[in-house]
Amino acid sequence: MKENMEQLYLQFSDSPYTEAEIQVLIIGSIKATERGVLRLRENISSINVTQDSDIEFITRLSRWILGMNDKDEVVYPAKSVCLSKLSQRDRANILKVFSPYLKKAELPIEKARSILLMNISLIASYANMS
Repeated sequence: MKENMEQLYLQFSDSPYTEAEIQVLIIGSIKATERGVLRLRENISSINVTQDSDIEFITRLSRWILGMNDKDEVVYPAKSVCLSKLSQRDRANILKVFSPYLKKAELPIEKARSILLMNISLIASYANMS
């Protein structure tokens, strides 16, 4: 339901998106978070991070979403970062792969959202370009 509302909003809105509107979408939608991660990776040198490992986290997470290996080759099916949408095997893998980048009890989606919210003005400019 949330995903459908987001698509309708994005499709019929002809005014520029505000940072507040994009923030609501990122917090409320896994798909919006995944798209934001992919957009950040397109211009990784421009993002603000608290640690250098955040850049590696965004790169690896975007590869996960797109089904890429470490050589940026698509060899796996595309995957979500939503644990409930993943198979048991993928659920274990996502936690194992991303645990070095996460605080204790933090999930990859939470880390991605925090990085996106730190870069909300950049994400807003991407959204208003299209």
